[in-house]
This record gives sequence, structure tokens and C-alpha cells, in this order.
Amino acid sequence: MLRTSIIAMMLLASTATYAGGRPETSVWKNMGAWDIRIDHTLGDGCYMVMIGVQGTQVRLGYNGPSQSGQGYIFLGSPVWQSIKEGQKYTTTIGFDAEPTWTGTATGRWIGNTPGLFMSYSDRNLSYEFADRQYIKMWFGSKMVTNLSLATSYPAMEELVKCQDYVDANRQSVPSTQAKPDPFKGNGV
Repeated sequence: MLRTSIIAMMLLASTATYAGGRPETSVWKNMGAWDIRIDHTLGDGCYMVMIGVQGTQVRLGYNGPSQSGQGYIFLGSPVWQSIKEGQKYTTTIGFDAEPTWTGTATGRWIGNTPGLFMSYSDRNLSYEFADRQYIKMWFGSKMVTNLSLATSYPAMEELVKCQDYVDANRQSVPSTQAKPDPFKGNGV
């Protein structure tokens, strides 16, 4: 009887957890310093994330299907507590000694990590991210982070596999057209 009660309680607990909602993210694969994950809050877009020195986080991911060409970079740090959710910041990022990319980033908190979220549509930025050794970010004239991108190339290859899989298995959107009544004229 006790064993049956324990099993029933475990089943109820697991059902309650599942019924309580889908997790925000799920793991696709761990690749050394990088995790490849699926973000269910961003249209099931895959992303790669690495947490570096002092908890500084770099995250690169897809904003929707891979064919859209839309991506984002998130750079965050628990030290950047003054970042305001939704506020715009002009930032510059660079990879190794390559020309820099300047644009507007939006303040965002992911979990307990404040950071800057930058959307992009130029696939060259993804290639540089995968092919370079460091990413640096400047706010004004001050460099605020310089993170290693070691092993980002194999992680990027896995990121593409993840998004290809998600895209191929994405549920089609149900038709909003009314379907004919299957019972019309066939009653008793």
C-alpha cells in the first residue's frame, strides 16, 4: 500500500509539473563550454549560449525559422544591474580585429541576467561569430566585455542542425476556414 501511494504521489507530482506549463527552454545538446538550447518563448528558436568570466553570458540564436535569416545576439552580465528592460542602447560589437558592427540594442533581462539584445539579419555576423576567437562589446568608447568564442564553430554547426530539425518538425498553423459539418444530412 505504501509503495502504491508513493508511486501515485510521484505521478501526480510529475503531472502537476508538466501541466503547470512548458519550460521556457529545453536543452538540445551540450558542447563543452556551449549549450545548444531551444527557446520556446521566441518561437522555438534555437540558440547557443556560453557563460564566461564573472557570469558574463553570450547568446546567439534564431528569431524564427532559419530561412528568415533573422537572428540575435544577447550579451549580459550580472554586474550590469543598471540596464533597464526595453531601454535602447547604442553599442558596437567586434570579432577579433575585424571591422565592427554598430547598432541599437535593447535592454533585456533573461532570468536574473541583465543584458543587451541585438537583432540582426546579416548572415555574415553569424559567420564571424563562428569563425572568430573573441567577441568584444563597447558602450560609448568603453569596452564592456571581451569574451572568448573558442569552440564556437562546432557549436554553430550544431545550432544550425537544431534549427533545421525544429523547422522541419514545426506544427503547421491550423486553417481558420470553417470545415464542413460531417454530420449534415446523415442523421437518424
